Amino acid sequence: MFFSAFLMVFLIMFTIEILASSVAIDDYKYSFYFYLDIIATLSIISDVGFLLDFFATIFSMDVSSDGANANPGKMYIEDAMTSRLTQVVKALRLIRLVRIIKLYKYIKQSMSKESDEEGSDIEEEEEDEKLRLESLFKRETDPSKLGKALSDRNTKEVIIGVLLMLMILPLLTPTE
Repeated sequence: MFFSAFLMVFLIMFTIEILASSVAIDDYKYSFYFYLDIIATLSIISDVGFLLDFFATIFSMDVSSDGANANPGKMYIEDAMTSRLTQVVKALRLIRLVRIIKLYKYIKQSMSKESDEEGSDIEEEEEDEKLRLESLFKRETDPSKLGKALSDRNTKEVIIGVLLMLMILPLLTPTE
């Protein structure tokens, strides 16, 4: 029950984060990461028991609990399609890892901004010299727009490839 309550709180928090990012960040809405965040947030619903039961009654699906009940002397045999579907749903949950990586990246950027603001008590001349050297260094080491675009495209392709492998490989495994 506590686990479901925590998941429900996180579902609401992630939904608020998606809405806030859509308003605050210009290129976020309808982008690749926007849809990835929506899929990751919706995948939490399959873990919350009372939400899953609610949707099962709305769509008049039969909620089977044979897999959860252990009856002595009876063997529960799962058919191949249910087994594969379960494996695909479990793989879909791994999309949340992308969210964690994105949050880590955001925290790291905010920490670097805070460390830059702490060194504001440098004398005026030293600060000007430092800014001039930083701008020179950034010009020399800053990747071009093409490099950024290629890097972003490669990242998206890797994410899509890993997610497809996680969803398709369970379907290809032989069942006994």
